[in-house]
Amino acid sequence: MATDCQGRTRTPLRAVIPPRRAAECAPYPPCRILRLFCAALVAAASLVQAEPLTLKKVGSARKMYVAKCAKCHKFYEPKNYSDADWTRWMGLMSQRSKLKAEQESLLRSYLEEYRAGRVEKVK
Repeated sequence: MATDCQGRTRTPLRAVIPPRRAAECAPYPPCRILRLFCAALVAAASLVQAEPLTLKKVGSARKMYVAKCAKCHKFYEPKNYSDADWTRWMGLMSQRSKLKAEQESLLRSYLEEYRAGRVEKVK
């Protein structure tokens, strides 16, 4: 047992609080909480759109979609996904395709506009 500066015996904290096994831990481990927080942050950021998409930006976003997304997979209908699932998939695919921040923002804006029915599907 250890003693403090006044000579009193103190019990180590480890002796009082037993270590938790993985099965006894909270249902959301820290890495999952961080991922959920990041997804929520990205979703909130996508809701705040500074300016509407111009025709030029829509054209650029379509070209980027073909170059970065359609080269690996078919067009998945964004309207078939919940907001949370779509945000999660967009985050994963943006990382996998190594999009720069401005590219990701443009593509997200374009696909959100598409989900809202304000622009046409990529052909």
